[in-house]
Amino acid sequence: MKASDSLAFVEINLSFLRHNLEQIKTLVSPAKVMAIVKADAYGHGAEAVSQALVGAGADMLGVVSVREGIQLRDSGIKIPILILGSFIEKEVKEFVVYSLTPTIFTKEHLSLFSSLEAEVGVHIKIDTGMGRLGVMVNEAEDFIFEVVKAKNITIEGIFSHFASANLKDKGYAKEQFLRFSSLCSSLKEKGIDLGLRHIANSAAILDLPETYLDMVRPGILLYGLWPGDDVQKAIEIKPILAFKTRIIAIKNLSVGWHISYGTTTASKEMKVAVLPVGYSHGYPRLVSKKGCVSLRGKRVPIIGVVCMDMCMIDVSNVPGASVGDEVVLFGEAISVDEIAELTGTINYEITTRISPMVERVYVE
Repeated sequence: MKASDSLAFVEINLSFLRHNLEQIKTLVSPAKVMAIVKADAYGHGAEAVSQALVGAGADMLGVVSVREGIQLRDSGIKIPILILGSFIEKEVKEFVVYSLTPTIFTKEHLSLFSSLEAEVGVHIKIDTGMGRLGVMVNEAEDFIFEVVKAKNITIEGIFSHFASANLKDKGYAKEQFLRFSSLCSSLKEKGIDLGLRHIANSAAILDLPETYLDMVRPGILLYGLWPGDDVQKAIEIKPILAFKTRIIAIKNLSVGWHISYGTTTASKEMKVAVLPVGYSHGYPRLVSKKGCVSLRGKRVPIIGVVCMDMCMIDVSNVPGASVGDEVVLFGEAISVDEIAELTGTINYEITTRISPMVERVYVE
């Protein structure tokens, strides 16, 4: 199906994606790049995005779940895939079958992989101050000695995750990095080969070059969005996503006529266009009565409440507005960051909440 045949679609520019990766690779060289494509590549479509990233030189891919890893293998991806999250016992054999790399951080993980007949390469996650997954940094040496002694397990990497590298004050991020680098140095002195050391996320890539180590893990940066307001814009990135739809109806409303649910009424004679997109598609209900879309190069206001499957815009001041006209909900003239600010959230959430039922269209 062509984009022009769709009532609602997300347009993804793969040329911009490759450009963003190249900018990152140039900045962090000679460090390797693990491209983070979890959550369906932040809503951009994991299979097509991953294939483009592999073709552009990504060294490794990162996802959260075993299911995501299997999906990428089934799509033909051959490069290493790290499962950043946890897993359940029945999924352990899938790591061998699909050549996926597990993240381990508990003795239970050691027991599960030691029981396999095949050798498994693992990455060890260290909690240096995030309070989420990972072996506590003060317990990490003892745990890693156990990993070294474990049957059928080879250490291929060690990593941690920053809690606040996107903030202007980098004090805590630097404290985390000191904990991580001190651990790695101590283990190296004891003769432990840790493989790839990695901790730098998108924000650290921009602001903390000392944290690049052996590999970096860009996520939101790949998709042309900044990881926060306070980071340095150290490279040129291009947003790769535009959420688009089409006008399906236009009607003239008289003064006092209700628009959508609730109490919104026409305050004057109005020309209203109906769009076939609502919060079930991932267009936030919180933009109701305050958001704008782009139509024929003009910013046009949302009127009334965004419904589950539809919303309305005031096209009174857009000469020639017609059924079938393309409308940009966000991306291009209406930025993802603008929608995030209007709805009190972050750009990550705006792209990842776009429903899988909305067609992804890939362009160059």
